[in-house]
Amino acid sequence: MPDELFQRVAHEHNIRAPSPFCPADEWHAYCRKVWSHYPRWGWDIAFLTEHVALQLPRVLAALRVGKLHGFIASYARAVAGRHVDGRLHLLPLEPEGRWLIADLEPRVPAWPRHLLALDTMGFPWRVPSLARQGEDIVSLAAWRWEVNEAKAAYRLARALGLQGAVP
Repeated sequence: MPDELFQRVAHEHNIRAPSPFCPADEWHAYCRKVWSHYPRWGWDIAFLTEHVALQLPRVLAALRVGKLHGFIASYARAVAGRHVDGRLHLLPLEPEGRWLIADLEPRVPAWPRHLLALDTMGFPWRVPSLARQGEDIVSLAAWRWEVNEAKAAYRLARALGLQGAVP
């Protein structure tokens, strides 16, 4: 969706892309020109992902992620382990990721624990016990805050201390 928006905005405003062999300054100027015409609800996922990586603890707190259990370097399709209640659980993961494993809040003692697996390389995420998953941090924020992705991207940018969801 965000990449399609970039192309659509460039086309609608007749902003032509520079040559693929141009200097980096020309390419950055082109991108800034397109972003200046973005609608208020638009966001750039690469921009947000870069800032999330720099301020991950702040983002996890804003998303109500609880206790951090650690990291798993996954080279298989799944990780299995014993849960606190003694049951065996399977956590399906994508191969070759560095997955952060944490509790989701609010944690009510009577409820089962729901674990979030968040890949710190690009931020795809999984909550197997709730059959939820997403491909980026904006989809996780949208699910946690119960808003659409455009609002989630804007709120995420504000939580990061940014003026907007595009550079």
